[in-house]
Amino acid sequence: MRNRTYKMAKRKPQSKSSFLQKYEFVIPLALFAVFLAITLPGISWGAPNIWHPDEIVYVSINALYEHTEFDVSNFNHPHLPIYLMLGLGKIVVALGGSAREVLIGARVLSAVLTGLMVVLTYFITRRMGQNIYVAALSGVLLLSVSEMPHNGHFAHNDTFAAFFSTLTLFLLVQYQTRQNRAWLYAGFVAAGLAVSSKYSAASMVLLPTALYLWTKRSKWRKPSLRIFETLFIGGALSFLAYAAGTPRALLWMAYYFKRLIPASDYWANYGREPDSIIGAIGQYPIFAEVWGWHYSCYSRPHSSGAATSRSGRCARARASKTPARCSCSRSS
Repeated sequence: MRNRTYKMAKRKPQSKSSFLQKYEFVIPLALFAVFLAITLPGISWGAPNIWHPDEIVYVSINALYEHTEFDVSNFNHPHLPIYLMLGLGKIVVALGGSAREVLIGARVLSAVLTGLMVVLTYFITRRMGQNIYVAALSGVLLLSVSEMPHNGHFAHNDTFAAFFSTLTLFLLVQYQTRQNRAWLYAGFVAAGLAVSSKYSAASMVLLPTALYLWTKRSKWRKPSLRIFETLFIGGALSFLAYAAGTPRALLWMAYYFKRLIPASDYWANYGREPDSIIGAIGQYPIFAEVWGWHYSCYSRPHSSGAATSRSGRCARARASKTPARCSCSRSS
C-alpha cells in the first residue's frame, strides 16, 4: 500500500501540450465559433433588397418565386451555388419564411462555408507536420483577414469557389502524406465542384494533376499505363463533379457549351472603357485592380432583368446622380 501511494505521489502532472493534444478538437471549433461571432451580427443588412455582393442569390429567389429556368438562360456563372441556395430557399419557404429569410439564409450559408475555410486551414497546417500552436496561429491569421468576414457576409459564388478550393488543398495534402489514391480522386472531385462554383477556379483542376505527376516523376522516362489511367479517372471525376452542380453540361451538352463559349467573350470586356488599351500589357491595370484596389458597388436593385456589368451600373449611377443605388469608393 505504501509503495502504491509513493508511486502515485511521484506521478508527474499532465503537461499543457498533452492536454491540448487530448482536446485538440476544441481549437478548430473555437476558431469556427469566433468567426461566426464576428460575421453573423448584422447579416440581415439591407434585406429583402438585393445588393451587389449578393449577385447569385437573386437568381435563386427568381427561380423560387417566378419559376425562371436559369439553367437554360444564365451562363454568367456555373450553377452549383444557385442550386444550393435554391434548395435552401425551398426549405426556408416550407418553414414559413419569405424572400427576406431566403436571402438571410443564403448569407448564413456563405458565412458557414467561409468559417469552414478557417477550420480547413488549421487541419491543412496540422497534416503538413506542424504542431498545434502553428496550426492555431494559421487559423487566427486567416481569421484576422478582413476580407474573410466581408465575403462571408454576402451570398455570392466566390465563397463557394474559395471553400471548395481550400477543400481541394486539404485533400491533396492528405494524399501527399498518406499516398492513397482515394485522396487524390477526392481532390479531383473537390476541384470540379470549385469550377462548378466559379469558372475562374478551373485552374484548380491542374493542381491535383501537377501533384500526381510530380510524385511520379521518377517514372517519366518510362511512363506506365497506370499514370494515364489515374489522370483519366481524375479528369472524368472533375467533369462529373462539375456536372453535378451544373447538370446541363452533361445532360444537354451541345446546348450548354454552344451558349457558354459566346458568353465567355463578355469576360474579356470586364472594366473595359473606350480608351482602354487592348492586349495583355494594356489590360494589366484591370488585373491589378481586380486583385488589389477595386471599385465596390454595394447596392443592387432587385430585378429579374439581364445582368449588366459593374462599370456600366456605376457609370449610370454617376450620370443620374443616384448614389443610393451605387456607392463606389476606392478601397485597398
